[in-house]
Amino acid sequence: MILERLTLRLEDENGVGIAPSAPLSRVTIARGPTVYYQGTVFPGSGSTVDLVPSRPMRIQGGGVNGGQITAGLTIDSPTAPRCRPSA
Repeated sequence: MILERLTLRLEDENGVGIAPSAPLSRVTIARGPTVYYQGTVFPGSGSTVDLVPSRPMRIQGGGVNGGQITAGLTIDSPTAPRCRPSA
């Protein structure tokens, strides 16, 4: 399986969509030392943001971990209103 895109929807605490540029200042997707995505410019309207890695993240089946990967999603939001991301 290959992860080529991750779409996040941002909502306030009542489930109402928030424009991504309001709460987000930086988003990073990394796996170990490898950074697959880092963004600092986000849409000013709507409530979703598409995160497209610089190269696809390959998820291989079998092995010790049963095909699972661990990737870190870091969201910097120093002046954000209260919100919750959902994928």
